[in-house]
Amino acid sequence: MYVAHQHMLDPKDALTCASQTGVGELITTGEHGINATRIPFVVVEKDGHSVIQAHLNRVNPQIHDAGEALLIVNAADAHVPGHYLPPEKPGSVMPTAPSWDYVTVHIRGSFQIFDDDAWKHEHWEKLVAHHEPVWTMADSQPHRIKRAYSAIVGMELAVTEVVGKAKLHQNLSSPDLANLADSMEAGGAEEVARLMRDISIPWAQAREARVGKVLDLRAKHEF
Repeated sequence: MYVAHQHMLDPKDALTCASQTGVGELITTGEHGINATRIPFVVVEKDGHSVIQAHLNRVNPQIHDAGEALLIVNAADAHVPGHYLPPEKPGSVMPTAPSWDYVTVHIRGSFQIFDDDAWKHEHWEKLVAHHEPVWTMADSQPHRIKRAYSAIVGMELAVTEVVGKAKLHQNLSSPDLANLADSMEAGGAEEVARLMRDISIPWAQAREARVGKVLDLRAKHEF
């Protein structure tokens, strides 16, 4: 995935974002080509390494795939209307046009299948605890849960690379970003507005501070 410098997320922060989202597109390759399935998942630690755990239906051809796999996790996203953006400035090279802002995480790793009930039971308990605020495994009958295990196959993705991208109009000035975040929030894109305030505005402020220092030094050398 191409990621411009201003859109790059720290890998640890990106993995945390993916874990909080908890659902993504698992992409694998096998003898029949490329396969993809949307799956809920959890992130666990094994021997000091991060591992994605999920499960697939037994009839899903992906259970026969192997090698490297990719999990794409899309977090918040929203359309940015053109009239939310600041007016074009005289001498602007590029247009001020509608766009789409988003946060996405790509996780690569080695793909492995697990087909024993002990693994499935431990995985289901973690998955339910991560996603469910009320329902627990105890709310169903053990023999029914065991029957469900025969219909699924567990999978793990041993994480080798995490790339996170937050495209949130970091090119704008911090005042313009503050106005854009307010407009996005008023338009219903609360999560994207929050991320603009948490990620884009501090990034823009840091950029403006660096530019300010350069201009100050240049001004001192001119006199």
